[in-house]
Amino acid sequence: MRRINHSSRFIEMFGTPENNHNCFPITNLGEICEIVGRIGFRGYTREDLVDNECDGAISLSPSNIIDGELDYTNSTYISWAKYNESPEIMINEGDIVLVKTASVGKCALVKVLPHEATINPQFVVLKKLKINPFYLNTCLQGDYGQRCIKSYTSGSTIPTFTQKQLATMSVVVPPSEKQKEFEVIVRQSDKSKFSDFKSRFIEMQRTSDYQNELGDFIERCVPERCGDRKLPVLSVTKEYAMVHQSERFEATVVSRDKSNYIVAPRGYLVQGIHIDESNFGIQNLVDEGIVSPAYKLWRFKNQDCIPELIEYYLRSEMAIKYFKRHFLGSTVPRRQVIKKDDFLSMPLNLPEKRIQERYFAFFQQADKSKYLN
Repeated sequence: MRRINHSSRFIEMFGTPENNHNCFPITNLGEICEIVGRIGFRGYTREDLVDNECDGAISLSPSNIIDGELDYTNSTYISWAKYNESPEIMINEGDIVLVKTASVGKCALVKVLPHEATINPQFVVLKKLKINPFYLNTCLQGDYGQRCIKSYTSGSTIPTFTQKQLATMSVVVPPSEKQKEFEVIVRQSDKSKFSDFKSRFIEMQRTSDYQNELGDFIERCVPERCGDRKLPVLSVTKEYAMVHQSERFEATVVSRDKSNYIVAPRGYLVQGIHIDESNFGIQNLVDEGIVSPAYKLWRFKNQDCIPELIEYYLRSEMAIKYFKRHFLGSTVPRRQVIKKDDFLSMPLNLPEKRIQERYFAFFQQADKSKYLN
């Protein structure tokens, strides 16, 4: 995915400390954020590495930054013990990570964090920002920021700089409303970029060599009834997929007697009534919730898929067209049904897991970029 460069617009709006055409205030980087690195004696060895996200946290390395964006596809993981040893460098959304050793100057804003993460010794992380993170990230990625960073480097074999040097970097500080205006520009271009990525995923369903059927990945569950348990009531909606019913509907549509409601465990795919209106969602809200007896419940049976990609595809226009072609005849509007065999026979093309992870990372960012503050 080609990176959208905002540097020219940034310079037009804000200039640089060297050419501050708007006469905005100027301060040092160390005054507007905390710059934190991994403490030397808390480094880690191969013995601290683990195989996957179940056993530990992501340890970001320079290879996680591709075209100015974080890519978690091929991440390294370190043990929970080593992760918890350094709480000051635990990564949060809104932080900026910056390479200080070897690939000096590579940086990225943490827009989405799919799993607990920290940094390896090549990084510093900028935390507790007193300035808009989208604004500061573009400043650091631009020509002025990169020139400053590289001017601090030393070491003939492996270039590096210190946190103290970075803290002296001059930064233009425009009014907060101007910074916010620039953030909106960045987010809007993110929406365009990630929407294109989603389109490419759908196009894969037409042209890819990876040919499967939906039934290769999910299977129908025998529903467990709620009985006399008190569990939160959930619904599937067109706009938001799975929701707490009480949070989205002013008037309750729940029967007083909920004993026959279906128990939906975390991680299961819930199918609503109107599948031609994107009525699918993965239940990731609570450990156990209940849904209408008219809903259907599916379990993911194949570990080679990322469930959220299947959810996205089932909610897409392409899937809806497939459903409409296979609906059984009905004279009742919005009550058409599809045979189980036809549903499970729907073609579904998924690439290998690492490619799926890259798509999923972009989809997460697209969803977060959809609503502008």
